[in-house]
Amino acid sequence: SFQMFKKSMYFFLGVLVLLGSAYAVRASLLLGKSKELVQGAIPFEKSVDNFSSRVLFAGDSTGVGVGSDSPEKTVAGYFAQDFPNHSLVNLSKSGRKTGELIPVLQSQADQSFDWVFIQIGGNDILYFTPQATLATEIGDVLSQAKRIGKHVILLTSGNVGNAPFFPRLLSSPWSAKTRIVRELFSAAAREHQAIYVDLYQEREDDVFLSDIPRFYSADQLHPSGDGYLVWYKQALQTLEAAGLKES
Repeated sequence: SFQMFKKSMYFFLGVLVLLGSAYAVRASLLLGKSKELVQGAIPFEKSVDNFSSRVLFAGDSTGVGVGSDSPEKTVAGYFAQDFPNHSLVNLSKSGRKTGELIPVLQSQADQSFDWVFIQIGGNDILYFTPQATLATEIGDVLSQAKRIGKHVILLTSGNVGNAPFFPRLLSSPWSAKTRIVRELFSAAAREHQAIYVDLYQEREDDVFLSDIPRFYSADQLHPSGDGYLVWYKQALQTLEAAGLKES
């Protein structure tokens, strides 16, 4: 009857309100944890007197290594362990969007690097930067990077919608945006002769979800040290496939 239907709808709406309230509390706690992780993170850098190569890392919180318990357990840190004779500069900053990286690279116009690692795009996924805007900005970023670097390597986030921070039922917009950014960034990398490291994984294939406490940090959004190691290994495999891995 209509009365039964109406009662069912009220019950369903009540459940949604309760779930929404519970998630709001959970999200607030996780965001607080994320703020703590950001405040405690230090970008990995290394100065080498008789260096064989100069390397620049520039990006967002993933370039800083937010979520890792040590600067050494980040993409830049793992790179330094494998290539100890390389001198590393890290200009990454948490919260940065793609367009905000352009002046950072412009500030290095009088510098020369053998390798430029760009880790950007996660915040554009989180906050849904318009596609046309982002296409222009990533092109400008790679153009600036090519002016100062012999080899440019571009990384962005994995499938952001897979992060446990998002409830499964609400995650699809962020996965869809990740796929859009993936297409934009890979196309821009081809256009500017940069190396694109594809970190995207569908939910059923995502190694991060196989052991969430191991691969995600406490905010359930940023990678842990082991999570960054997964990204670094993928970057290394991509460089090897392109014939660019140094010994």
